[in-house]
Amino acid sequence: MDPRRLDTVNLALIAGSFALSALLYLWLPDQIPGHWNAAGEVDRMMGKGWGAFLLPLMMLGLYGVFRIIPALSPKDYAIEAGNTGFVAIRVAVFALLAVLNLLILLSGLGVAIAMDSAVSIGVGTLFVVLGFFLNRLPRNFYVGIRTPWAIVDEDNWTRTHRLGRWFFILGGLAIIASGLMGGSIYLVVAAALAAAFGPMVYSFLIYREQQRKA
Repeated sequence: MDPRRLDTVNLALIAGSFALSALLYLWLPDQIPGHWNAAGEVDRMMGKGWGAFLLPLMMLGLYGVFRIIPALSPKDYAIEAGNTGFVAIRVAVFALLAVLNLLILLSGLGVAIAMDSAVSIGVGTLFVVLGFFLNRLPRNFYVGIRTPWAIVDEDNWTRTHRLGRWFFILGGLAIIASGLMGGSIYLVVAAALAAAFGPMVYSFLIYREQQRKA
């Protein structure tokens, strides 16, 4: 996987988001939707200057963070910029933010958007992508299931991520299903918590097993 080529994809997503916001700016009303509640109803508005460019600015800042992570990684816990898992995760995150930026702009223009369903499908897809690539991440302090027991032990890291990928994939599919069925916030939260905490518990159980054998 060529990191430079995929880095170009990330830059294109960022530039495209800025360009789209600038292109539609004159047609946006002074106030555009800035937040949706659990029922998918707009409950907060933002000035169009801030609302139109908030996510593109976040994408630009996140791009900088992703760029410096490899340089900040300690020698024995390094993650290369071209690591397959790290590259795929970056592209998936920027793609999701670009889609959300588009949905916010369309909503600002008066297009009816079922934001709760759209966000659920987007986040669920991100979880599925994370799951597929989790077990390709090396031990590091920045990306992955970074429990203290996994970081200090290669076997724990490998086993935790091998199982954790299925938590993320299945959790992501459940979140997507929720979005397709109308975006139940309870199912989204339950699936996200299971994906987050299931691997952590498993990592601790591996640690306890290793302690008993020591």
